[in-house]
Amino acid sequence: MRRASIQRLVLKQWPEAAVADDIVFTHSPEFIISGFLLDGSPGGWWVYQAIWPLYDALRPPGLTLCDRLPHPDDYIHREGLAAADVAAIFVERARRYNEVALARSTPAGYLEHMETKISEWPTLLNSVFVRFRYALTLIMLGRYEDAAPHFSVLAAGGQSAEITALAQEIASLLERDGELARARLIVWANETKATLGLV
Repeated sequence: MRRASIQRLVLKQWPEAAVADDIVFTHSPEFIISGFLLDGSPGGWWVYQAIWPLYDALRPPGLTLCDRLPHPDDYIHREGLAAADVAAIFVERARRYNEVALARSTPAGYLEHMETKISEWPTLLNSVFVRFRYALTLIMLGRYEDAAPHFSVLAAGGQSAEITALAQEIASLLERDGELARARLIVWANETKATLGLV
């Protein structure tokens, strides 16, 4: 049972939904896709609330800062189910939590989600991927002075050559004018939306 076939059935059962890089969502994304993702396992499917900030020039963040749905809605056992059954269960559960997903579909909502996770688990910022997305979101909200120290750390390098290069670019723009950095992120978001066919 392939995820793509389940997604096609999900879209038939949930007409207002769309799919981008395996995330099922129901809003018109400006800067963030926030929805739901099936992650396969040998016995079935984990169901996640998934968030993709489109202004992140990296590929989708995978399961970084994504949450499994609360138990027992977090898992769909495959045994005895057809793809249409899995799709129906997924839609029923996603609809139940869609208001939460919609609340995280703006930079302000995403930042609130990230700050909640970071307060629960402060070492999250040790991940360059989390720090990068956190600092980008601060820029999107015009919080340039708050973002700058994070980009100084990221620009110093050490874990990801790609993030180091991107952070150096943004740090340079921040030194000149925070609005230039924000404009660059909007360009990245528009490029990503074009790639996904969302414009």
